[in-house]
Amino acid sequence: MSGVVLALVAAGCGAQRSSSSDGGTAAGGGGGGGGDCGEVVINEQSWVGSTANVYVAKNVLENELGCTVSITKIAENPVFEAMSDGKVDVILEDWQHTDLYKKYVDDLGKVKQAGSLGVTGHIGWYLPQYLVDENPDLATWQGVAENWEMFQTPESGDKGQFLSGDPSYVTNDESLINTLDLNFKVIFAGGEASEIAAIKQTYAQEEPLLFYWYEPQWLNAALDFEEVKLPKRTKGCDTNPDKVSCAYPNYDLRKLMSTEFAESGSPAVQFVKNFKWSNADQELVSQQIAGEKVSPEDAAAQWLSDNKDKADAWLEGISS
Repeated sequence: MSGVVLALVAAGCGAQRSSSSDGGTAAGGGGGGGGDCGEVVINEQSWVGSTANVYVAKNVLENELGCTVSITKIAENPVFEAMSDGKVDVILEDWQHTDLYKKYVDDLGKVKQAGSLGVTGHIGWYLPQYLVDENPDLATWQGVAENWEMFQTPESGDKGQFLSGDPSYVTNDESLINTLDLNFKVIFAGGEASEIAAIKQTYAQEEPLLFYWYEPQWLNAALDFEEVKLPKRTKGCDTNPDKVSCAYPNYDLRKLMSTEFAESGSPAVQFVKNFKWSNADQELVSQQIAGEKVSPEDAAAQWLSDNKDKADAWLEGISS
């Protein structure tokens, strides 16, 4: 059976800043003003959940604390060096790049952790539900292994295609495929938008697709997916990155700040520490942005208007 043919899209990881003058009206009471907030540079990643985080935070920072917010778009790994160099102040959603934490937080002291975002991330291998309904044995990794030919594409050659997103994403898939001796090749779509386009094309054609996917993600409410059962987690099963043999853990998504920003005295520092919301909150804003094509500024303003209590909680302990 033929699979989705992908045109690989190069991941964009330039450090360009976007304009930060718009933002709507935040939900808190009295717009503007805390102490000398100054400029805050927040990094936006290449998935819509990150966009939702950034524009909700941007709205409150600008309208309640009088900050000037700039946005960079640097890929997950290079952004740590950008923080170290003072080009980025804040990351609102990191999927626990623990090797980079050791270098930049522990060893160099250039980055500080700012607590949990409140969102739990989950990564796994997924299939379209219609495919599992027709082939129930595909619900496990063993069934996928036995039916690898179903997933062949011109890109994957004599192997089955495993579709992934951006090479900088947190991923164990190449290691897992090698450890389990699966006849699959990882093909990178180039980012979330490109992977979503491939998934939607697959659904329109009702073809096979095995893909890296995650929660929270707005598309999960629009299309039916089934997660493949990977080997259960055991102690040390993913300690060696070259010999991963188990399913992904759940991730407590983290916030990070450059040390320079954290020690600046800006009221935005406490806001970043306070900023926390749920998977459902993030998915609601993400659905508006990506699913309904509402601008990030308008989607953020609408959510804040509907959730004044949560926005007020983020401002607790900050003098205005």
